[in-house]
Amino acid sequence: MSVPLLVTGIVILSLIAAGQYMLARRAKRTEASLREAGKLFRAVMDNAPFEIILKDAEGRYVQVNKTWERLYGYSNKEAKGKTVREVIPDEYTVPLTARDAEVLRWGKTIESEDKAAHPDGTVHDFFSVRFPIPGSDGQAEGLGLISADITGRRLTERALRKREEQLRTITDNLPVLIVRWDRDMRYRFANRPAEQWYSRPASEIVGKTIPEVFGEKAYETVRWAIETGLSGETIRFEQQLAYPDGVTRDVEIAYIPDRAADGEVLGCFALVQDVSDRKNLEAELLRKERLAAMGQLTGTVAHELRNPLGAVAISLGVIRQKTVDSELGLERALDRAGRAMRRCEAIITELLDFARARGLQPQSTSLDNWLAELLDEYEMSAGVSLSRELQCAGVEPAIDRDELRRAVINLLDNARDSMASIEDDNDDSHILAVSTRIEGARAEIVVADNGPGIPADTLPHIMEPLFSTKSFGTGLGLPTVKRIMEEHGGGIEIESNEGKGVQATLWLPVGQ
Repeated sequence: MSVPLLVTGIVILSLIAAGQYMLARRAKRTEASLREAGKLFRAVMDNAPFEIILKDAEGRYVQVNKTWERLYGYSNKEAKGKTVREVIPDEYTVPLTARDAEVLRWGKTIESEDKAAHPDGTVHDFFSVRFPIPGSDGQAEGLGLISADITGRRLTERALRKREEQLRTITDNLPVLIVRWDRDMRYRFANRPAEQWYSRPASEIVGKTIPEVFGEKAYETVRWAIETGLSGETIRFEQQLAYPDGVTRDVEIAYIPDRAADGEVLGCFALVQDVSDRKNLEAELLRKERLAAMGQLTGTVAHELRNPLGAVAISLGVIRQKTVDSELGLERALDRAGRAMRRCEAIITELLDFARARGLQPQSTSLDNWLAELLDEYEMSAGVSLSRELQCAGVEPAIDRDELRRAVINLLDNARDSMASIEDDNDDSHILAVSTRIEGARAEIVVADNGPGIPADTLPHIMEPLFSTKSFGTGLGLPTVKRIMEEHGGGIEIESNEGKGVQATLWLPVGQ
């Protein structure tokens, strides 16, 4: 062998030897790196506070971490080669294996919430992430599973949900509107009474502002109080408000700040109670107390006036007798005095009638026949025609005929006088219509006229004692009618169409 060829061979061998040496060193470093990576991987696996599982393409356990070992009672060595059916009862394995198969088949990551039974018999909730482990061909040759136990969170959520349901049940059944709004005045909670008063479901209340739900007018009325509540001050007050369901209510309102743990005002709770019935009862009680006091006063005054007026009447009679043939010209003066005395006597009688409480003397009475006789005897003014339509044949309520007569006559007089106050060349233009009818459990007597009607600002006061729009009289007519009807267990209702007339309805209770 020539020297050059020998040298060349030696060089080549030297290079091969050097290459092998380098490869050996690199392999050792790679092996060390792999060992270090394996240790790190195992440390992460075993110290993770959630389950980490690796499975092969057949769904068998390849590796599990310490958390899994503690939960299911198998070591990593014991778990290898087992399927989920060998670890967890069958009733929980079907959805688990189906999800494993989906990951292996499609090679995609999926998230899910699972249930699994532990060896101690307890059932736990898990949030799981399954992901494919690709092979050299790109196909999934296994899968990984990271699973966090969320049983405690689920229990907390269920407890919170239960408490919320209990709170909702309580708030929905309280006779109080309860809402909450945030600092932007947007509703965040509304109970069932709120849905009813606002005339919309809670889903259409939450998220909207107070003016959008409550209405601009009502909002402006209580804006000062809302702003006070949002400033951090609890406020309570009473107000009459019109609600979107069309009902105007007297309400008692409390605005209570909703605070965070650090005291920051997050919003405000509103508790609103309808006190309309209480207000009405208070007003009715006050009215009755006033009527009782007025009755005593008017009775005393009327009684004390009747005696001296009687003496005056007797004296006027004596003067008339003494001067009948004297030609002193006293006749007109005496006539005026007589008319004034009769008016005073009528007023005194009305006062005494209002004050008296003699009790009813009810008798079963054919309503239509009784009313027909009353109308036949009633004197109608010139220019006013009377129509009748009696539809209560066979209805015989128990009434005090004299008292009910006074009530009907009062309404007839009011209607006749209101139409007589209108000047009209057409004598047939004024019609007083009287009718009877049955409405449910009520027998009604309706007196309607086509007079000027009652002004809207006057209508609320017509039942108040001593209130009158006439230039004469006591203003006790309609209050007396109201008393009579209430003593019969009925009532009076008055509707007015200004410029077109009044319809007054007296009603009595009758059997169905």
